[in-house]
Amino acid sequence: MSDLLECLYTYAAEHLIFEDPAYRKTCARKEDSLEAFRNTLTPQQVEHLNAIGQMLHDIDIIQSEAMFKTALSMGLRLGMLNRA
Repeated sequence: MSDLLECLYTYAAEHLIFEDPAYRKTCARKEDSLEAFRNTLTPQQVEHLNAIGQMLHDIDIIQSEAMFKTALSMGLRLGMLNRA
């Protein structure tokens, strides 16, 4: 991403507000379930699970950046329609 896009993306990410109770409840359930699952694993399995989790996190970041760029592009194009 360009410096400007990176700056805008970082600002947006830092100011996200997840007020939806369903979102918070789902996140809490996920964490509880993951912790219970981890407690059943061997140290080697936990290591493997952590590696998979990191890969999923990396994919989420790439997807979030792509969605942000697409949304920004759409917003700019819609703004240009108002000028026409």
